[in-house]
Amino acid sequence: MSRRRIPQHRFGWRRRAHTLALALAALIAILGAGSGLAAAGSSVNPLSITAAPATAPPGAKVAVAARLDNSSGTQEAARLTVDVPPGSSFVGPAQGPSGWPLEYSVDGGATWGTAPPADAAAVTNVRSAGQLPAEAAATAGLNPMSPVGAVQVSGAGDGFNVQFASTRIWTANHHERPGKGTWLRCFDRVSGQPCAAPFPAAGHAYIAAAPGTPFGQGADEFGTPNSAVAFVNQSKERIYVPVQRGGTSGPQSVGWLCGDLAAMVSCGFIEAGQEQPAQDLTVAAYFPSFNAAEPWHPTDAGALLYAAGRSGKVYCLDAATGTLCPDNARAALATGLDASITTFPFVTAAATSSSADHPSYIWTTVSPNPRTGILQCVDPSSGASCFGAPSLTLPNPFPAAAAVSYSQAVPMYSTTGALEAACVLAQELYQPSVWLCYDPAGARQASWEARLKAVTPGDSAHFGARVMYPLAGGGNLEPWSLMTLSKQLGSKVYLPWVTYPKASADPYGDGVNSVGCFDFATSAACAGYSAAQRPYPENMIYTVEQSDVNPDCLWWLGNVGRLQAFSGSTGALGCQPLSQTELVVQPQSCVPLDGVHYTSLRVQGLPAGVTATVVIRAADGSILPQGAGVTLTNGSVVDLSSLPVGGATSKLTATLTATGAALADLGGATVSIGWDAHFAALCLGIVPKADCTAAVALRIPAHAVLAPAGATPVTTEATAGVSVPRAEADCRLALAKTINGQAVADPPGVELPAGSAVHYGFTVSTPGAFTLGKPDVTDDRATPDDTGDDFHPAYVGGDTNGNGLLDPGETWRYQHDTTAAATGPVINTATATAPGASNNPVRDKAAYTPQPPAIGIVKKINGAGTFTADGAPHRVQVVPGAATKVTFEVTNTGATALGGVAVVDAPLKDGDAVLQVTCPRDSLQPGESMLCTAEGVGVVGEHDDEATTKGNPIGPDGRPLVGPDGKPLPPVTASSKAGYQAQPDALGLAKKTNGRPGIVDLARDMPVTWTYVVTNNGPRRITDIVVTDDKEPKVTCPEPAALDPGASMECTAQGTAEVADYRNRAAASGRNPDGKPVSSPQVEGGYRIPAPSPSGSPSASPSTPSGSPSASPSTPSPSPTVTFTPTPTPTATPTPTPAATPAAAAPNPPAPSAAAPQAPVAQGEPPATATQQPPSQPVPAKAEGSLAQTGGGSIVAFVLLGLVALVLGAGLRSAGRR
Repeated sequence: MSRRRIPQHRFGWRRRAHTLALALAALIAILGAGSGLAAAGSSVNPLSITAAPATAPPGAKVAVAARLDNSSGTQEAARLTVDVPPGSSFVGPAQGPSGWPLEYSVDGGATWGTAPPADAAAVTNVRSAGQLPAEAAATAGLNPMSPVGAVQVSGAGDGFNVQFASTRIWTANHHERPGKGTWLRCFDRVSGQPCAAPFPAAGHAYIAAAPGTPFGQGADEFGTPNSAVAFVNQSKERIYVPVQRGGTSGPQSVGWLCGDLAAMVSCGFIEAGQEQPAQDLTVAAYFPSFNAAEPWHPTDAGALLYAAGRSGKVYCLDAATGTLCPDNARAALATGLDASITTFPFVTAAATSSSADHPSYIWTTVSPNPRTGILQCVDPSSGASCFGAPSLTLPNPFPAAAAVSYSQAVPMYSTTGALEAACVLAQELYQPSVWLCYDPAGARQASWEARLKAVTPGDSAHFGARVMYPLAGGGNLEPWSLMTLSKQLGSKVYLPWVTYPKASADPYGDGVNSVGCFDFATSAACAGYSAAQRPYPENMIYTVEQSDVNPDCLWWLGNVGRLQAFSGSTGALGCQPLSQTELVVQPQSCVPLDGVHYTSLRVQGLPAGVTATVVIRAADGSILPQGAGVTLTNGSVVDLSSLPVGGATSKLTATLTATGAALADLGGATVSIGWDAHFAALCLGIVPKADCTAAVALRIPAHAVLAPAGATPVTTEATAGVSVPRAEADCRLALAKTINGQAVADPPGVELPAGSAVHYGFTVSTPGAFTLGKPDVTDDRATPDDTGDDFHPAYVGGDTNGNGLLDPGETWRYQHDTTAAATGPVINTATATAPGASNNPVRDKAAYTPQPPAIGIVKKINGAGTFTADGAPHRVQVVPGAATKVTFEVTNTGATALGGVAVVDAPLKDGDAVLQVTCPRDSLQPGESMLCTAEGVGVVGEHDDEATTKGNPIGPDGRPLVGPDGKPLPPVTASSKAGYQAQPDALGLAKKTNGRPGIVDLARDMPVTWTYVVTNNGPRRITDIVVTDDKEPKVTCPEPAALDPGASMECTAQGTAEVADYRNRAAASGRNPDGKPVSSPQVEGGYRIPAPSPSGSPSASPSTPSGSPSASPSTPSPSPTVTFTPTPTPTATPTPTPAATPAAAAPNPPAPSAAAPQAPVAQGEPPATATQQPPSQPVPAKAEGSLAQTGGGSIVAFVLLGLVALVLGAGLRSAGRR
C-alpha cells in the first residue's frame, strides 16, 4: 500500500465564533478601525482584519490577518486585498488560502505580479483570489486493490510470528543470539517489500535497551526465546518482544523490549526478573531461560503478556500501559523449565471462563527426558496449583518408541465459555498422535480427546512440525516436535499441523502443512472450514495471527520466511483482495483555528460488494475510537464533530482498508475528512517605519469582493490600526571618534611618533528605533576657539540602503588623515548633528601625544673620560705622545627615523686641536645606534672637548617629516663632553746627610748615613729603580725596587767623616711600562769638618749645621742660584722650602767636571747653586691642542726643544764657573 499525504489547508474559526471574533478585532483595531459596505442581505461585515500587536515600535513585525467569511452556505468566488500603509514596509512571505494564488503590486495596485518582488519593502499591496468554500475538506483517492495470498518476507530465516501495524508487517525471529542483529524484520503488507527508511536498509534489525535509540543501532545485547511471542499495541504502534540479556554466568535479566513502530526507535527495556543464562548449543541452537505464552485477550489497546522462566517463576507485562503486572513473579511452578534443544517448554494462559479479564491458570509442558512429559499448572495471582497436585506426569502412549514429545497445553472451553480441559498432544514419529486431556482437578477427559481427534489429520500428524537433532548424550539423530503454539480467536482455536507418510524415507521431503480449526461454540470442527495444505518445504508453521484490518484473514508464519494468508472461515489459501489508503490531514491557517472542529469522514465511490474499515490515529499515533469496528460502504459517514482542530488532534491520519470478494476498480473511490472552516484568510507582515518628527499611527485597509453564483458582486472593506510610539531615546544620535582605531578622549591619549600618519575616524549612528536625517560632522582641528580652521571629515560609507537617511542599524563612517605634531598633547573635538535627533549636537573628542624625535651621544677617550651627568669632569689618563682613540656612540632615542646624522667635536679650551670625526652612516632608525670615531695624540696637560650630534626627522621614504602645518619638523641635537690628562713619567729624589739636607758640619771621624728618598712623580708604575752616588758606590734600596704613581722608598749608604769638605751627588733611575728609562734630577749633599780657630779661640761647633750663618769675613758671598721646576704631576707639588744661606766655601773647592750631570732641586729642598744643571729630560713645548696631531712636524718640534735645552744648560754651567 502506498502512503498518500494530502497538502495542508489553511482555514479559520467556526461560524458560531464569528460574531465574537469581529468584536475582538474591533477592540484591537485602534484609531477608528472601521468597516465598509456589508455584503448584500447581511448586517454583519464578512470581512475583518486584525493587526497584532496593536502597538509596535519601529522595526517590530506586525502580523496582519484579513479574514473573509462565507455565510451563504454555498461556494462563492472571492478576492481579498490588503494594502501596505504608508509609514510601513511589507515583510514576506504572505500567506493566502490553500489553492489561491498570491499577487503583489509595487505601484499602489495599478499593476500586479505573482512573483514576490526582490525588494519586499517596495510592495504596496497584496491580494489573493479563489473559491470560498462553505466547508473545508481534504480528499484522497483510494489505492487499487491487490490480491492477498503469500508474502515471501525473506528467502530463509527462523521467523516465529507475524504482527501487523498500520501499513506494515513485523516479524520477530526466535532463538536469536545477541550480537547477530537480525531478529526484527519489517515489510510492506501489500507489496511484501522491506520497509523503507528509517528502517535499516539491510532489511533486518534489533531493538536496543536505551529509549530513543533507532532500530538497528546501539547495543545488541538481548537474545530471543524459543517462543518469541511478540505483541503490538495498535493504539500506540508499540511492539513488545520477550528477551533475555546475553551472558554466560550469573543471573541475567529477562523481560520485554519495547519498540516504537511509527518512529522506529526503542522505547526501552522492561525488566521482569532474572534467570540463569541462556543455553547456547552453537549454530542456531540458542535458548534463553524465558518462554512466553500467547497474549491473554489481545485488543487494539493491549493485552496481558505472560512468560515462564527456567526457575519456574511466572512473569507478566501489561501491554496497554507498558508496565509489569501486579502479579509479576508472584507465582512459581513446582518444576523448573530446563529448556534445551530436546526439551522445549511450552507455556499457555487460561482462565475458568474464556471471557475472564485475567487468567487463572498458567500451564507448562516440559519433557525432562525423551520419554517423559510433565504438565504443570499454577495460579499466577495466588500461586496455588491445579489438579490437586503441583504437576501431572503424562502417560506415554508409545512405550516402544525411543522418544516421545508433548505439545503445549491447549485450553478447551464449553459452548458457554467455561474451561473444561487442558489437552496435550503426544507425538511419535510415523505414529498417529494421541490427545491427552485433563480437567482442572486432574481427571482424564476422554470426550475431549475424541472431539480433538476428529480435527487431527491422519497418519503421523504432528502439532507444528518435526525436526531431528542429536541428543545431548549421543550422536544419533532423533525426532522432536518443533515449538509451535495454537491460536484462539473468539470461540475458535486454530491448530498448526504437519503430517508425514509412514514409509517416508525423507521426512523432510514429503511432509504437508495445514491449519486445523475447532469451534468451542459447537464443540466440534469448525463448520464450513476445510484445512488447505501446502508442501512442507514451503514452511514450518510456528504461529497463526489475525489481520488487523480483515478479521477473516489469517496468516501463518514459519521457518523459511513465507507468510501464508488463508480464510479463517473456510480455510482456503488467500484472502479477499485488499486496498489500503492513508489520508493525512493537518488543517492550518494563518489565522487562529480556535473553535474549529472536524466534521466527518466520508467514503465515496465504493463499488458494490466492496466494504471498508478505517483506523483513525491522533497526532501522537494513538488510535481514536471514531470509526473503530464500523464497516463502511459507499456513502458512509463517520462523525468527527467531537474532535477539535488543535492539540492532540491537530493532525489526523486515517488508514482506510477496502476489501471485497473479488478485485474491483477503485478508480473513482475517495476518502475525505472535512472541518467547519468556511472562510479564507490572507496574512502578511509589516514593519512600521519611523522618523523622529512625530509619532506614526498606521491605518491598514483590507478590501474584499464576493461574487455569489448568479448574484451581483459585493465589495466590502475593513481597517485595522497600529500605534507606533516614540520615546526620546528612540531619536538619539551617537558619535564616536578614534585616532588610528583607538578611542581615547583624555590626554595623554594615543602615543604617536611626531610626523607620523594620523587617521581620524568618525562613526555616527542612532541607537534608537527611528530614522534620523542626514548627519553633519565637523572637527575643531584642536583649536576650539577658532572655527575658521574647522574641517568636515570625508564620508566613507554606511548608508546601506542609499536613502540618505541615518536608519537604525546603520553606522555612517567618516575619515580625515593628517600628520602628528611635534609637540602635544593634541585634543580634537568632533561635533555631529542630524535632523530630528533629540540630543543635537553630540560631541566626542580624541587625544594624542606626540613622541618627539630625539638623539643621544656619548663621547669616550680610550673607552672612558666621559663627564658625569651633572657636568663634572671625569678625565682619563693618557700617555703624552701616545695615540688615543676617541669614540662617539650616537643613538636614535626618539620614535622617528633620523637622517643627516653627523658629529662635530669642539675643544673647550682655545688653542686645542679640532678632531675630524668619521661616522659609518648618516641615518638611524628608532632605537638604532652607531659608533663614530676620531684619532689623536696625547698632549701634556688637562684637555676637555664637547661633541655635538644632529639629526633631521625623516619618514620611511627618507623625506623630511612634516607636522600638521605642512612644515618639516625641526632637527634634534645632543652633546657629550669628555676629557683627558697627560703627564710624563718622572722620578724625584731627596738626599740627606745624617738626616739633614744640604751641607752639614760634622766632627772628624763621625759616622755618616746618607738617605735617598725616591718618589714616583709620574702617572705610571716605575720598576728596576736604582740610586747612584758619585762618591758612595754602595747605595742600598729595598726590594722590589718598584714604585706606583705617588709612592716613595728610602735607600741608604754608610760612611765616616774624614774629609774637611765633602761633596757628593746622587740620582735615581728606573724603567716605565714601555721599558724606557726614567731618571730623576741629580741632588747634591755633603759635609764639612770645621778647622780649628787660629788664635786658639774655640772653633765653631762641629755639630753646627752648614746652613748656620757665619761671621767669618772670609766667607765668600753666596753664589747665584738657578731653580728649575719639573713638569707638574697629577699630585700637588709641595711648596719649596727657602734655601738657607750657604756656609763659607772651602778654600780650594774642586772644580766640577764638565761631563758630570747636575742634580736638580728636589721638592722641598733649597735651590741648587749656580753650578747645578737643568734636568736632563727635554722641556715639553707648548701644545697646539689638547691632542696633538701625529706626524713628522711633532718630531721636529721635539728635536728643536731639545737643542734649546742644551744651549741653556751650557750657559748655566758657564755662569757657574764665573
